[in-house]
Amino acid sequence: MLSFRCDGIHQVYVRIPAALDLEQFVGKSVRARYRYVEQENPRTRCVRAPCPPVLERVLDITGLEEVSGVNAPGK
Repeated sequence: MLSFRCDGIHQVYVRIPAALDLEQFVGKSVRARYRYVEQENPRTRCVRAPCPPVLERVLDITGLEEVSGVNAPGK
């Protein structure tokens, strides 16, 4: 989950590449580079068959860098 400040604190679920080590960024302010992608959600519950594949628009994190001089959320 990515939390961000913009007229309040907001949180969004994101898709993060396995090669990106998030431990070094926990509790810090970061600048995130991302893009929107459409992905199929195979776990969508179907009420009445036939059910087409459901596409979801998600954030795909492509890079993170620490931003100094900015307070982290919750501090």
